[in-house]
Amino acid sequence: MTLLVLMLHVKYDIEVLFGWRGPLLTEPTALKELTACAVSLRYLCDTAAAPLQRALVEREDALAGDVSYNLTENIASLIKIEL
Repeated sequence: MTLLVLMLHVKYDIEVLFGWRGPLLTEPTALKELTACAVSLRYLCDTAAAPLQRALVEREDALAGDVSYNLTENIASLIKIEL
């Protein structure tokens, strides 16, 4: 997998995106791998008790305003975490 990091500056706000190429949907194990990715991302990001939310958002000196994820299912899938 290749890690892509993109930082966008809009006024004083910074958005950080971490992206990975996921499994090719033409592979026989793609459905299992995408399901595993979706479950992992949901665990890491989805609630206030999620590890990335606790570490970056739910703290006194917050390092991010929000943590979200996106899983794009094209022929070559894309996994993205946004801070």
